[in-house]
Amino acid sequence: MILDPSHAEIEKKLAADPIVQAMAEGLRGVPIENLAHDGGTPRHEFMGAANDEYRKRGGQIGGHLGAVARALLQLLKAERP
Repeated sequence: MILDPSHAEIEKKLAADPIVQAMAEGLRGVPIENLAHDGGTPRHEFMGAANDEYRKRGGQIGGHLGAVARALLQLLKAERP
């Protein structure tokens, strides 16, 4: 997938959002393979669930399709060996 540089900035903002950080905390025990394809892109079901949960929790940062899921994956991968 080719992403515009602005997408990386949005994902960075989302990764710093306390709502997304709390969501990542809740996903700590979930294997990455359940959330992402082998290439690292988020699974479709995960993208939809992440977007829905972010909105339910009052998230305000917009973004491209999959931005919340990609930010969550960044946080999860950063804390795993």
